[in-house]
Amino acid sequence: FLGIPAQFDHPKYLDALDRMQAAAARHGKVLACLTGGDAWSRDYGARGFRVFAAGVDSMLLQGALRAQFTTLNELARG
Repeated sequence: FLGIPAQFDHPKYLDALDRMQAAAARHGKVLACLTGGDAWSRDYGARGFRVFAAGVDSMLLQGALRAQFTTLNELARG
C-alpha cells in the first residue's frame, strides 16, 4: 500500500503508475483499470492503459442519487 488513499494526483501514486506501465511494457502485458469519467479514461489511456471498465460503483451511485435528488427537489418546489 502507498499510504495515500484516494490521492490520485499524489506523486507517489503517479510514480507507481509509471512503474506499472514500464513493467507491463517490459513483460508484454496490457494494463487495465476502472475509470470514473472521460478525463480519467484519457489520462490512463495516455499512460498506456488499454483495457477499461467504465464506471466506479461509488461514483455511479453518487451520480444516480444526485439526479434523483435534483428531480425530487424540483417536484417539491412545484
